Amino acid sequence: MVKILQTTLIAVLVVLSSTTSAYISPKQILRKGTKLVYDVNYSGTQYECTVTMNEESDSYNFDWKISSPENKSGSINVSKIALENANSLFSNFSGGKIQLKDECCFLLSRKMFNALKGNGSIEIFTDKKDGVLTIFGNPYNHTQTIGYQNNFSNEFECRTVSDGGDFQITYVNDENFPLIIEMNLGMKMKLKSIYN
Repeated sequence: MVKILQTTLIAVLVVLSSTTSAYISPKQILRKGTKLVYDVNYSGTQYECTVTMNEESDSYNFDWKISSPENKSGSINVSKIALENANSLFSNFSGGKIQLKDECCFLLSRKMFNALKGNGSIEIFTDKKDGVLTIFGNPYNHTQTIGYQNNFSNEFECRTVSDGGDFQITYVNDENFPLIIEMNLGMKMKLKSIYN
């Protein structure tokens, strides 16, 4: 009888442990060929933006494609200098090939990440073309569930910062790959799924 109870208890623990959320590191799953699917809402128009990672070294290169009704595509190269020192976030997906030398896209620069450590804050260009700077701070840590390979029990350790109003950025709290999970800078986007 004791053996049956032990076996049953072990089976229940295995089932429970497989259904609980698992913390994952971006470096475990984000690599060349990985697809990130974001839900986007821009001025009331909703669509999906699928981002494919092409290169990961000193700079990052992404292909992106926006679904109907926008139906646009292109590529973005984020330079090494931008990854280190940018204080601007790019969100103007007009199509074609884009080279970012002083702006980041889909992830924070090391400068932004470091400034937001602890209780920090930083001025970030939310619209560089029009010179719109916004102070982000008020950080808090949390976990956020992410769909990975159609499994929605995975979590990233995240950090959210805001301007004290409606603008906010949620990113993976990982200095080596601070991937933006959710953002509201007028345009709202939220990471829905990851595939590789």
